[in-house]
Amino acid sequence: MNIIIVSDYAHIDGGASSVAINSAIAFAKSGHNVVFFSSVSPIDANLRINGIEVICIESSELTTNRSKSILTGIWNIRSRNLLSNLLEKYNKTETKIFIHSWTKSLSASIFSAVIKAKFESSLILHDYFSVCPNGAFYNFEQQKICNFKPLGFSCIASNCDSRSYSIKIWRLVRQFILRNVLSKYLKHGGKLIFVSEFSETKMQKYLPDNYLSKVLVTPIFGIKHCPKIDVSSNNMIGFIGRLVDEKGVKFLADSLLPYADRVVFIGSGPLEDYIRKKSNKYTITGWLQHDQLDDVYRTLRFNIFSSEIFETDGLVIKEIGKLGIPSIVSSLTAGSSYINNGDNGIIYKPNDSSNLIDKIDILKNDKTLDKISDNTYKYFNQEISSEKKYINNLLS
Repeated sequence: MNIIIVSDYAHIDGGASSVAINSAIAFAKSGHNVVFFSSVSPIDANLRINGIEVICIESSELTTNRSKSILTGIWNIRSRNLLSNLLEKYNKTETKIFIHSWTKSLSASIFSAVIKAKFESSLILHDYFSVCPNGAFYNFEQQKICNFKPLGFSCIASNCDSRSYSIKIWRLVRQFILRNVLSKYLKHGGKLIFVSEFSETKMQKYLPDNYLSKVLVTPIFGIKHCPKIDVSSNNMIGFIGRLVDEKGVKFLADSLLPYADRVVFIGSGPLEDYIRKKSNKYTITGWLQHDQLDDVYRTLRFNIFSSEIFETDGLVIKEIGKLGIPSIVSSLTAGSSYINNGDNGIIYKPNDSSNLIDKIDILKNDKTLDKISDNTYKYFNQEISSEKKYINNLLS
């Protein structure tokens, strides 16, 4: 089978690109002929190491050359034409396309190429951009969840963008075009793959009727069945991710002051100074290589997943869960759907410091922690699909 993976980035720059690259490698290792079609370099070396043909059109990411990208970000003719040219080389009965991301550079024009070629294809919904102009159902200006109907009057009038209202207007134009193109894509047999039942519930009422879809939980690529970490011998509290408002980082920096010397922020972002000003006892590691990350993971007692946006999945929760590290998870996010409260993790009320502290107190007891850790390890190693099962389900 010929597999064509479509992704804005040819390197790992977040969850969508990570899944795109790692699934491409998994397909190649299973004997499929894989082509990786992307836009933003550099190219991840692991793609070519695994015999994957990479087409990177070297188009600017939208934030790097805004004046030039205003039009191409809405409708990138070059990416559409190059994808069309690529598809002409393959037999549509022996080829499947998986689209992971398009908003940063490729644009909605790629759907036009797929519709014209009549190939079997699936759009994997790693975010909410297919229905929401800013991709998050979140008002970044007010730092709160947005409940407006996408593209309704209140949505159009709302200054919700993380940068400016002028960018919001640009996103609205793009969204109206996408809505039309996506409707055609689904009518021509394009499939939707949701990464969680949670995200399907959030999006389905805003999507066209009668579309083909399924829910496939994303595996944690590259992590095999590992020995469980003895978390009760550790004392560090972890946060893993980009240090930005919508991930609940300010909330954590404010709430965890009594534990500051035990808290490690694993990641980087614009709130690093805010964290340091709150307490010089907080540790910020920056982004880490895999071996460094493993070393830090082995110091964790538990993790806090504090996102203030819905998210579509909880990759971090699954990743550390396979090591037996439990998470305290905001009830607001998709990650909470993996947690049986008090059994394989703990759920807390979002933006409620006292409730979070109460949950942390539960895990002070080693016996309780060990029981939850055991259940966490069992659940995330047995219930989350393997790489092989995941790609087989993609093809089915």
